[in-house]
Amino acid sequence: MDARIREYCVRLARSTRNGGREAVPALHRWVRYGASTRAALGLALSAQALALLRGRAYAIPEDVKEVAPAVLRHRLILSLEAQAEEVNVEGLVRELLMAVEVP
Repeated sequence: MDARIREYCVRLARSTRNGGREAVPALHRWVRYGASTRAALGLALSAQALALLRGRAYAIPEDVKEVAPAVLRHRLILSLEAQAEEVNVEGLVRELLMAVEVP
């Protein structure tokens, strides 16, 4: 996996955590606990598997974007406020993917 794609996976996971320098401010209100380092590994491995299934020996950013909802869905713990306002994780992941710069 290209180092830029690997770093993209790490930035996506870091951006879900409050207080980090790469945190996405729009998510702070809704996410109580963000994705861990294992989430970044899950993104990278899942993107590689998808690339392989599509006949490529390398992952591209679109692979990461495609697997992100499935990988991050259960790794983001929403705040009570988000649950009360019926905010869903899929919408937050879409917002995250728009906020984090693609390599």
